[in-house]
Amino acid sequence: MNSNEKLLYHNDAFWALTGSTPGQGGSCDRVFNLMHEQDRGHVRKVWKSSIDTKTSVTVEYRVEKEWRSVDVATGMDISGESWVLATIVPELDESGNVDKISGWMLDISDRKYHEKVNLARAEEERAEARFARLAETAPMGMYLLKPDGSPVYLNDAYFDILGFTREEFQSAQERGVGWGEQILEEDQHITTESWLNLAQRGEPLNIEFRVKKPWSTYDSASGTVITGPTWLQGTAFAEKDAEGNVLAVQGFVFDISLKKFSERLLSERLEEALNSKRQADRFIE
Repeated sequence: MNSNEKLLYHNDAFWALTGSTPGQGGSCDRVFNLMHEQDRGHVRKVWKSSIDTKTSVTVEYRVEKEWRSVDVATGMDISGESWVLATIVPELDESGNVDKISGWMLDISDRKYHEKVNLARAEEERAEARFARLAETAPMGMYLLKPDGSPVYLNDAYFDILGFTREEFQSAQERGVGWGEQILEEDQHITTESWLNLAQRGEPLNIEFRVKKPWSTYDSASGTVITGPTWLQGTAFAEKDAEGNVLAVQGFVFDISLKKFSERLLSERLEEALNSKRQADRFIE
């Protein structure tokens, strides 16, 4: 390219990289128009700096052409943005002024694609590690299940809240009953119906149910031990693919036994107060 930004020479590889043809123009503006819109401003600054300082520079940028290839590891078709590595080399005349600008371009789309994939994979692994640390210390049960109910991940609190060990859970899995074995028979229809709606149709789950594990707590006010059924609240949602198919189910289990006991106690005392009032009203009459 000369100092007037007129293309003097370009080989076939140049047009193949940019996705254009020689007949579509040979000016500098045409070359910039082949670049990705978001990269043109940056490359123009680099171009001008190279000419002003009369030094060679190297720059990476995208071109409008879509990149397609085959992943050598998987044999699958892959696609993405087309990236090039370009070197700009000012050539000076006898007076030391820029006379021509030469350069070369290298297709780095494959490297950029896999850098992006690796960065995404690394972030996913970091997110999984953060989730695992959170799950191991969380006071609530956390789980990740396949649509058929088989576990991908269960934290320790999950087993404590439902009232069985990992070994007992594994045995129940082998017998085809899994965590459902711990639920009171009277409440199994609640969990079964809600699970099917979640696993098959992706409907969020938010239910309260009882398990066989006994519940007790010490009441410091009366100095007595309070006992009752163990109540749990389960919430879960489906992870879906682009077509809406359920890929996995993630959820949480909370022990709400004390809350349910307090609600029952409040209801009983309210009923006692109403009975007392009704008796007083009849006495007055």
